[in-house]
Amino acid sequence: MSARALRVVAVAACIAALAYAGIWFAGHRGPVDPDARAWSDRTATLLADALVAADPPHLIVPPAHADSYQAAQAVIALAGFGELTDADWSAFETKLASNLPREFQEGYTGPLALSAQVVTAAEAAGRNLDPEVTDLILGVADTDPQGDPYDAAAATTVRRWAAARDGAAVEDALSRDVRKSVSSIGCRGVEALFLQAALARAGVDSTGCTAPQREDLVAKELRLQAKTLATAAVLDSDTALRLRAASTLTATASQRAEVERLKALQTALVNDRRTTDGLIAAFALSQVTGTSTIAPSLVAFLHTVLEWGGAPEQLRLTPNTAAALARTFALSGHRSPPHLVEEAGGEPLETRARILLSRGASAAAARSLLSGATPNLDERVRFTAVFQLLLRHRAPLCSTWAETAQRQLDDEQSTLIERALAYRYLVECGHEDTALGGKLRAMERDTEEVDVRSIFRKRSVACALGDGGLPSSRDNWKLLRSLVDPRGGVIDDAGQLEVAETHMATAMLADQSKVCQRGAYW
Repeated sequence: MSARALRVVAVAACIAALAYAGIWFAGHRGPVDPDARAWSDRTATLLADALVAADPPHLIVPPAHADSYQAAQAVIALAGFGELTDADWSAFETKLASNLPREFQEGYTGPLALSAQVVTAAEAAGRNLDPEVTDLILGVADTDPQGDPYDAAAATTVRRWAAARDGAAVEDALSRDVRKSVSSIGCRGVEALFLQAALARAGVDSTGCTAPQREDLVAKELRLQAKTLATAAVLDSDTALRLRAASTLTATASQRAEVERLKALQTALVNDRRTTDGLIAAFALSQVTGTSTIAPSLVAFLHTVLEWGGAPEQLRLTPNTAAALARTFALSGHRSPPHLVEEAGGEPLETRARILLSRGASAAAARSLLSGATPNLDERVRFTAVFQLLLRHRAPLCSTWAETAQRQLDDEQSTLIERALAYRYLVECGHEDTALGGKLRAMERDTEEVDVRSIFRKRSVACALGDGGLPSSRDNWKLLRSLVDPRGGVIDDAGQLEVAETHMATAMLADQSKVCQRGAYW
């Protein structure tokens, strides 16, 4: 063996020894916490057991205890599609009497939102609530919304229902503080669409947005849905909720006709169980203008919800959630099942970029996708995965993407991570605004760490801004161990597996030098 070869072997042995001893080089943000690694292993096992890598792939989710809020959604869905039976209503009301007192205290929705949902279910079913349940709801009807516009809308719904029983009138529950909150959200974007619809359903006349502004909200949402549904293989339940909101605010015959057309398309996907959440999608579509019929299998599923449990539900994965799932397997050191994530030519560019990220695609593949692509400027599209892909693979393509990045950075309606990634990309293209960079860093420092999503967003922004010194796996575990399920995964308040948040937690508990690369946290 030559002297040079001996030196190479000696250096390699030294590196191996240092790594074994847990000594890490500059730029490596600490070893993976053993407890975090064990949790990630349990998570990968849980996901592998639940995953059916068919075409399309889906998860078989264990039965979860359905609370009163979910049961009310099932009643509303069954009633809206003309499938509600006397037995369904009896089962619903029996459970309400025993569960509402506890859920008012411990439920994730709060007493006003829960009461409004129960009242809406009763109105959809055309039935009166049991006197005991009525008394429980009347007992919380005067709860202070404390400035929350959604709770204020819920309070108005409950108070109008209570007043109608007595033949009385009721004033809007919107205080000056709530109106200020409404004005701060404005009359553009998805959040405004949801809030305006919530207020309209509550019967509130003065909502802070004019009729033309509401009509524009609906028009933009319907255009976006038409484009998305043209190629969608799986219905995201959030899309159904947005259609419900748009349907509430429609003001013209042409918009109502388009809502009915989109409802038919979405109902067909739900009937084929090609949806991320059958309960939420059915609930939302049952309140959308237009006549549609749901499949017997979906009716049977909604019956099981009213039985507080039932058979496991099959959850189809959207391309985005499949990508998150594949990345979760990779971060936890487990092989992703074959065909979990496939190239999707008909999907939006942002989704295709996320798929490439999850597959660990090459720089050549990244350039091939992004070199000739341009966003649809009319739809106000914003990007995260696209810029992550550009940054990770050092494929700047500045002449193609710098203008889009600048527009995304300048738009204060962009989220902090969207702006941070655009900023980092422009820096890579030689356009650095140090003052704006300082402002973004101050915003990142002010971000509170209250749940998995907010912590992940903060880490993503810090990575994009290149601040260095990201908290280690061990530091992240101290924050996350009370937010994840000890058996594996992240489970929401309703007992359902959160695929996106499971990926986020797994990323934060992995080796941070591999998760944060050149500004892209993935």
